[in-house]
Amino acid sequence: MNTLTRKQIIADATLAALVGVGEGTLVSYAELTKAMHEYIKKNKLRKADEVLALEVPKYHVSSVRYCSSCGSLIPGSAAYCDGCGEKQ
Repeated sequence: MNTLTRKQIIADATLAALVGVGEGTLVSYAELTKAMHEYIKKNKLRKADEVLALEVPKYHVSSVRYCSSCGSLIPGSAAYCDGCGEKQ
């Protein structure tokens, strides 16, 4: 189990409401990140131009590679994949 998926954060009232768990529950960074992305998407908190910019990564050609686990495009210096959380 890696650092992103290990349950190591105790949810306060705000985080508990965001993730949908009881206050004081242990949650992982991955669970928090997923909940935050869902909240942003559900409440349409991104501008249209920001969404378009996210769809087409603007990495320098020499600094791009693919995740060895899921095949997502990641920065060349990334230690973990943003898509699946696997160590590179």
